[in-house]
Amino acid sequence: MSSQKKSSEIITSHSILTGLTPIIPIPFADDLAKSYFQERLVRKLAESYGQSLSNEDLKILAREEKKGCLPGCLTTILFYPIKKLFRKIFFFLEWKRAIDTVSRSYHRGYLLEYSLEEKMLKPKGLYSADEIKNAIEATCLEVGTNPIEKAVKATFDRSKEAVKDVAETLLKSISQIRGNPSDEDLQKAVQNAESAETRTGVNAQLEQALVTISPDYFQHLKERFLFYLKNPKTN
Repeated sequence: MSSQKKSSEIITSHSILTGLTPIIPIPFADDLAKSYFQERLVRKLAESYGQSLSNEDLKILAREEKKGCLPGCLTTILFYPIKKLFRKIFFFLEWKRAIDTVSRSYHRGYLLEYSLEEKMLKPKGLYSADEIKNAIEATCLEVGTNPIEKAVKATFDRSKEAVKDVAETLLKSISQIRGNPSDEDLQKAVQNAESAETRTGVNAQLEQALVTISPDYFQHLKERFLFYLKNPKTN
């Protein structure tokens, strides 16, 4: 398997897993799982291109820009009993959020892979993890996620039972963890969910949908990324 094909599968798989974390009705467990998947995506991509990362660079490249925790954390705690009780209802309410998250995650993974493939990240390249991350975020903010979001939505809408299967597998694995989940606990949950992705064919279906997107769109993403990377003051 080529490095590019392998990394494409890594991005697709982790984007789906990241997108499904909102359905976990356990306070803080969804955010912990999401952070773990994001870091694992960065680590796996770096490994596929022979790039070693410090723990600090890993955290920088995997972080998600967001506001302070307090409002979100309080909301999570307050609505936890309701979310757990009406899990099926919340599953469908979180559907749009899941699609948005998968789309954003895919964009970030795609641009990170591009920077690794072209050896832009230090020490192989000229740019720091902060500079790469800032350029990725600026690009996503400007360009948006519409074409990929449409592909994700079409895949999810066409394969609702398969997506639900993966989500339920992830939820079951996370729910079995007692106390603060360790990396080993989360790794096991990932393996179970990845097996479900393969069994249901969700990954393959999303990859097929992504292939239909015009190459011009991805070229535009790369061009804007390079612009922000070389002109950081415009971020």
